[in-house]
Amino acid sequence: MYVDVYAVQDGYACFCIASPVMNIAMPKEKELYQKLLILNQDMYPASFSIHNGWVWFRILRECDGMDVHKCRDSFDRVGWYADKYDDELKNEFGR
Repeated sequence: MYVDVYAVQDGYACFCIASPVMNIAMPKEKELYQKLLILNQDMYPASFSIHNGWVWFRILRECDGMDVHKCRDSFDRVGWYADKYDDELKNEFGR
């Protein structure tokens, strides 16, 4: 799992939690990308992303208003979705 806090602009900071889901080196890349875009439609503030040849599941949110419960919920959500979709996507796209 990857965690980062970074400044975006003028004191505005973001909090990111991400987990790798699967490697994208496969024959059905186009279909995988389409599936990820469809899944992203119903997710907020979470989404799938592609980085260094991997599909990642991540939550990106503002630090302003963050408390321990929201932070914990973000970690739990990323872990749950990454675990759910790693199996589902690997089974569907063969990796």
